Amino acid sequence: MVKKNFNEVTGFSLYSGDDASLFLPTAIMEELEEQAKAAMIARFEEEAKRKQAVADEAEMKKQMQQASPVEKLAKFEPGARDIEILTPPAMSDLLDNVFRMDSVQRQTAKRINDKFDNTGNRYRTIPAIKSADILALTAQFENMAEPIKQLAGEVELMNRLPAKDFQITPILLLGGPGIGKTAFAMALSKTLGVPFKKINGAEPSFALSGSHPTWTKSAPGIVMEQLALHDCAAPLFLVDEVDKPSGDRYPLSSALLNLLEPENATAFQDEFFQVNLNARHAIWILTANTTESVSAPLLSRMNVFNIPSPGIQQRSRIIEAELEKLRTRTGADVKAAGGEVMLLAGLANLDLRQITRIVRDGFIAALGQEQRHLIFDVLGHIQWEPSGAGNVTLH
Repeated sequence: MVKKNFNEVTGFSLYSGDDASLFLPTAIMEELEEQAKAAMIARFEEEAKRKQAVADEAEMKKQMQQASPVEKLAKFEPGARDIEILTPPAMSDLLDNVFRMDSVQRQTAKRINDKFDNTGNRYRTIPAIKSADILALTAQFENMAEPIKQLAGEVELMNRLPAKDFQITPILLLGGPGIGKTAFAMALSKTLGVPFKKINGAEPSFALSGSHPTWTKSAPGIVMEQLALHDCAAPLFLVDEVDKPSGDRYPLSSALLNLLEPENATAFQDEFFQVNLNARHAIWILTANTTESVSAPLLSRMNVFNIPSPGIQQRSRIIEAELEKLRTRTGADVKAAGGEVMLLAGLANLDLRQITRIVRDGFIAALGQEQRHLIFDVLGHIQWEPSGAGNVTLH
C-alpha cells in the first residue's frame, strides 16, 4: 500500500492499493513498516550467509584437494634406506585434522604440517653408519668404552640387515653427574649424523606423545617433531635423569615403555595430530644416577652400563679441548702450563661441569693479564668439607 496523505488532527493516513483505499493509524502502520523492513534485511542477511557457507564449503574442498599428498606421493620413489613413518591414511588424517584446528592450534602445527604438505614425503632415511666411526669415540670417551663397544657391534649387525630392521637396543648410562654422559650422547649423534634431542626425565609423558587438541596450550610431541622436521628415521633421544621423580600424573616412563618396545613404537600415536607414526628406528640413550627409581619393565628394555668417572688423562684432554675452544672463539692466545692442567685433572672429586667452570674462570682472569698465562684458581672454587673427609665441593 502507498500512503497518500496524512491528517494531523485525526492521526490517520490514507493508504491506497490496487483495489482499495483505507484510513489507518499512522503510528501503527509506521511500526509495521519498520518491522517489515527489518524482516526483509534479515532475509537478505540469511541468504548472504547461506551463499557464503556454500562458497566456504567449496573452498574447503578445493583446499583439501590441494593439500592431499597423493599426487606428490605418486612422484616420490623411496630408496632402499627409506622408511615409511606415516601411512597414506595417517598422512591424510594429519592434514585433515590440521585443517579443522582453530587458528592458534594451526599455528602450533604449522612447521610440521608444512613439512608434510609441501613435500608430500612420508618417508625418512635410515643413516649409513660405520661401526669404526663409533669405535673411534673411545679415544675421546675412555670411560664409555663398554657402551661404545655394544653400539658398534649392533651397528655392524644392522649394516648386514635390511634398513627396515634397523633397531639399536636402548642403553642406560648409570653414574653420577658430571662424568660426560650428555657430552657422549651429543658426540655420538654427531658421529652418526642423526638429529639430537635432550629430554628431562622429570617431564610429563605428553612431552613425547603430544597433548590432545582439547587441552589448553596443546602441542605436538617431541617424537613427532624430530621425525617430521628432519629427514632421518633414526633421531637420537637423550632422556636425562630418568630416575628423577616427576610428581606428575602422567610420568615420562608411561610413554617410554611404548617407545622402547619396537612393536609398540611402530604405531606410536601423537595425541596432538591424532595419528600413528613409526618411531621404532629411533635411538634412545637414558641416564640415571641409580636404578632404584627406575621401574623393572623399563629396565628390561635397555642395556645398562655402569659408567666410571673419567681418568686423569681423559680429564686433561677435556681441559685442553675446553681451552682450545675458548682460544678459537675469542682469538686470545691464553697459555696454560702443563703442570696446571694436570693439577686440575688430578682433582678427582671435581666433576666435569665444575672443571669446565674453573677453566672458564681461569681463562677470563688471564684475559686481563699482559702475558696471558693461565693459572687455575682451584682454591677459589672449592672448599674443604667440615667433616674432614678430604672431599672438595664448589662454592
